[in-house]
Amino acid sequence: MKDKFRLLRQNWVIGALLALITCFAYWPVVHFPFVNYDDYDYVFQNAHVNHGLSWNNARWALTSTDACNWHPLTWISHMVDCQFYALKAGGHHVTSLLLHVANSLLLLGVLFRMTGKRWASAFVAALFAWHPLHVESVAWVAERKDVLSTCFWLLTMAAYLHYVAKRSVSRYLLVVVLFALGLMSKPMVVTLPFTLLLLDYWPLRRIADCGLRLPETASSTPIATKPLPLGQLVLEKVPLLLLSAASSVITYLVQQQAGAIIVSSDLPLGLRVANALVSYCLYLGKAFWPTPLAAPYPHPGEWPMGTVVGAVLFLLIFTAAALAQRRSRPYLIVGWLWFLGVLVPAIGFVQVGGQGMADRYAYIPLIGVLIMVAWGVPDLLGQWPRREWAFGLGSAAALAGCLLLTRTQVQYWSDSEVLFRHALAVTKDNPLAHTCLGTALSEKNKTDEAIAEYEKALKLEPALGDAQHHLGVALTKQGRTKEAIGHLELALKAWPTLAAGHYDLGIALGLEGRTEEAIAAYEKTLQLRPEYPHAHYNLA
Repeated sequence: MKDKFRLLRQNWVIGALLALITCFAYWPVVHFPFVNYDDYDYVFQNAHVNHGLSWNNARWALTSTDACNWHPLTWISHMVDCQFYALKAGGHHVTSLLLHVANSLLLLGVLFRMTGKRWASAFVAALFAWHPLHVESVAWVAERKDVLSTCFWLLTMAAYLHYVAKRSVSRYLLVVVLFALGLMSKPMVVTLPFTLLLLDYWPLRRIADCGLRLPETASSTPIATKPLPLGQLVLEKVPLLLLSAASSVITYLVQQQAGAIIVSSDLPLGLRVANALVSYCLYLGKAFWPTPLAAPYPHPGEWPMGTVVGAVLFLLIFTAAALAQRRSRPYLIVGWLWFLGVLVPAIGFVQVGGQGMADRYAYIPLIGVLIMVAWGVPDLLGQWPRREWAFGLGSAAALAGCLLLTRTQVQYWSDSEVLFRHALAVTKDNPLAHTCLGTALSEKNKTDEAIAEYEKALKLEPALGDAQHHLGVALTKQGRTKEAIGHLELALKAWPTLAAGHYDLGIALGLEGRTEEAIAAYEKTLQLRPEYPHAHYNLA
């Protein structure tokens, strides 16, 4: 009894330290404003969201396809924030930070429950909490969907362990419900059923006749499980797989309708596959050397053939090595397939948006890499007499380095201008960063500088609708309405469903005395977004 109390106290101390240090690393975000990178669409200028939680707004969330996604729980979480904090950005940041802390604690608890390895689990949870790759997911209000969906992912895993310990219909229904809530937060969690099958292999050891020969560092789970045939375990996941399939179809249709999916004529399949293969290696590189980081990374278009071949060889060799060790070191193949598999929806085989990769996409996949490190390094050190000292010092150095880099990376989110100047400093040919920097400068009434940034963006990507739109707005502010109309029309040619573009075109047309055309522009605005108050006013 005394030993049990001592272990429980250790767990509470580890959890408290993890939460406190994570809050310290990210605390500056509570003083940061919204940024002009989707925050306005998700919160600041979204009338349904910033009016707070109501039955009408909740119904809207359940049917809305704004922001090219169906994620009603994410919308509702933003509404709840607006209900409590209005449009004070600090409160919205606090919610995202608390969700990240909760995710770190859930990961600690789930790993310890599965493996019984306290310090390995704590190391994974701490690296997850403090890794600079995760700053984008936590410090960016519009990426609430990342931390929220991950919370449901980990709760689903916890419920699954509860079900595995004693199988029953009620326990399984809890797994299904939590998974559905995760899908309603962000569709990227569609890969969770695949991940649960990996956990059935190790550490749960639910697959009959899998032939595992486990060393001490990878001992079996403390959960009593009964091995089952692989087919039965796959059949067990069918309800979850059906939910994943439904979510995938809905997401594809929504993004296709919104024009977010890049068609093959703009980016052929071969280039998308090549970028996906190279991106796997880049994500892995940033996991171990997380600098420099940026939001956003531009799509490179075409990679040199040597780079693509090198990426393919690396992925094949590492996969073969992990497979070869699957019986004696199963955590390697589980962690590796976790990393590869969970990234599939965002890796770019189906290209959504103009980015080549994004730090936020690594939020859940990185867990697989961290598991490989936490269990693999002690195993690699073998029976070396000083292995505990070596692993302890190495772990402390890695965690301290991550904390320092995370604290530095957080500061780049202090406002839009700082964020996108940094992005342009560490990337090249980045039209989206030029556009967002231009918008930040325009908001500070630096219109000439803003126009210069929009022109740089359009030089790199002439069909970029955002840049054409914002350039048109800036020219209107300068009284150059004839030029503005041309750019606004080009913006709407590239992005016909952009309600704000039709609205701003209406303003420019009205200033030119083209009243009938302005009326048509405002009517189109209200057709796309009936709740647009300024469009109603100008039309009247």
